[in-house]
Amino acid sequence: METQAKSRTVRPDAEAIKRLRLGKGWRVEDLARQAKCSVKTVENVERGSNVYLFTLGKFAKALGVDYRSLLPDTGPAPEPPQRRFEVQIKLSIPFEDFDESEQLVGFIELLKRVLSARDEIGVKAVTDGSVVITLELGEEDVASLIGAYNNAALDELNVSTFHIVVPQGESPPDVPVASEQQRASARFRKKQKMLKELKAQLESDAQKTPRDDPGERP
Repeated sequence: METQAKSRTVRPDAEAIKRLRLGKGWRVEDLARQAKCSVKTVENVERGSNVYLFTLGKFAKALGVDYRSLLPDTGPAPEPPQRRFEVQIKLSIPFEDFDESEQLVGFIELLKRVLSARDEIGVKAVTDGSVVITLELGEEDVASLIGAYNNAALDELNVSTFHIVVPQGESPPDVPVASEQQRASARFRKKQKMLKELKAQLESDAQKTPRDDPGERP
């Protein structure tokens, strides 16, 4: 389902776009290639046809300008929507043991907390086998998901693997996924940190516990 921001259209500053294109010595076909859209889209935009903010953002990136400069000066511009990706997350839980009425809601809430999610996380599907949950996340939250996976922070959520579905013609988020060896090292460091904190807590508790004074014994 498209977000409200994605479905919002704006009227571009057609003359500004055409002027910037010509300033680069580009033909309509060149801008279409750089913005990863059709020639027809460029022609319509340069005639002033309404476009989605996401599309205008691609024009701005191709032309090397802020997207606000491609809008008429009619007041504050709406924020451009983030790119959104489908992410298939596989849990190490048998499908027959997974209660969607409680566990799915709990999983999403925990995931939001772990990622410090900036955008809405949409649930698109839950499929059987091992439980595979297909979510829709904003680009920044996908980057946070990869970081949490690399640091073994998703282990507590029973996440075994995940797959990012990248639309054709789009590039994936620029965050590398760690190897299993790197993740094992992250788990080891996490365990060592927990043991160190536990030891410190035990020592602190021992210091607080009153000891018997040998001189007071009968």
